[in-house]
Amino acid sequence: MPDSCALRLGRAILRPAGALAVGLFSAVALTGAGNALEPSTAVPDVTGPWMLNSFDFAAPLAGTGPGPLVNTSGNNLLPVGNYDSPILKPWAAAVVKRHGDMVLAGKLAPDAPASCYPMGVPYVLQVRENVWLLQTNDWIMIAYQNDYQRRLVRLNGEHSAHPVPSWFGESVGHYEGDTLVVDTIGIAVHEFSAIDRFGTPHTEALHVVERYRVADDRKTLRVDFTVEDPGTFNMPWHASVLYRGGTERPAERVCAENNHEAAAGWVTMPVATKPDF
Repeated sequence: MPDSCALRLGRAILRPAGALAVGLFSAVALTGAGNALEPSTAVPDVTGPWMLNSFDFAAPLAGTGPGPLVNTSGNNLLPVGNYDSPILKPWAAAVVKRHGDMVLAGKLAPDAPASCYPMGVPYVLQVRENVWLLQTNDWIMIAYQNDYQRRLVRLNGEHSAHPVPSWFGESVGHYEGDTLVVDTIGIAVHEFSAIDRFGTPHTEALHVVERYRVADDRKTLRVDFTVEDPGTFNMPWHASVLYRGGTERPAERVCAENNHEAAAGWVTMPVATKPDF
């Protein structure tokens, strides 16, 4: 049985400070982060809130190349990826197959959000709760209602020569007309790291480029992204997500730690042998 104290210690070292995220979220998101931009700054307003209505990544734009893994189970609640996809190297295909086999067997496969770990990039794009992009002249914070996860994107900067691996990696961004482009490297590999809910693994060479564009009627936010990782994939692949308007106010969403231990059979659940009455 895993050492719960060790797990918590690991999270304390690697996990972002939740209090900082909530405080910044309250101070900036509810007052309108777009107000931090100077009126003369001609950049698109991507603030949100936005919300995803689908479970998995959507197909990429036509003509952009191979797409993401898809669910083969026929049930959105059973994430079983197509491990025979040509984008996967053999070792990665084996990991996806093992993950799917566990799901089909009724077991809880290793997964970051189920274990109260940050989801990483691009997995976090599958969050189906409110998402805000908080804009200033120098940075953008992407805040996810799911477990108060957040990413910081430095604008008009360069990547570090040797970024220290972290949950969401090192992100730099810039605007190309009406589109926000975010380039991320340095995404850490850990026991629950994956790029989607099919358990698709990655190496520390993972490189993700996201392109955010709000529709002219401001009813949707589309993110087209490209994933490269020569240690995991045979080729770069592409996908998209389409956010629609989220809810007006933030809601509390806290992860119940260790809920995976009972489902995985690590802790025996108490069972009543006779009725109470």
